[in-house]
Amino acid sequence: MSFDRADVDEFLYLEARLLDSRAYEEWLELFDEKSLYWIPSNRDDVDPARHVSIVYADRSQLELRIEQLLSGSAWVQDPPSRLCRAVSNIEILEAGEGALAVESVILLVELRRQRQRLLMGRVHHRLRRHEGSFRIEEKRVHLIDSDEVIDNLTFLV
Repeated sequence: MSFDRADVDEFLYLEARLLDSRAYEEWLELFDEKSLYWIPSNRDDVDPARHVSIVYADRSQLELRIEQLLSGSAWVQDPPSRLCRAVSNIEILEAGEGALAVESVILLVELRRQRQRLLMGRVHHRLRRHEGSFRIEEKRVHLIDSDEVIDNLTFLV
């Protein structure tokens, strides 16, 4: 099955816009019911069952995280971070029967309490076709400083 490169690009841009605007419920709808969201805490991409991860969540855990972010009880996001992502270097690595593997680079700028912070990394998405668009089966974010101290990632990367 072939994939239109522009559709893939637009999907990743949509995901970034939803996250930047804190449209977390809409963002969650981009995920498959059996999805995985993983941010390893090291450069080696080791087994998350044996090593600590920054985030290792299935869809139900993401739902709980979003519920907390939107409840107003997430004091570490009061006031909420202002975010802006740039998505670039999008590559389709593998395309199979209705699914594809995509890698991209993100640059995320966060502003909170007069402090600006840059986060950058490589993102791996495993996507599958769904009703004219895609659903995320897996999202793995490899931050370049994942083995350093990173404070307050309560917003979603």
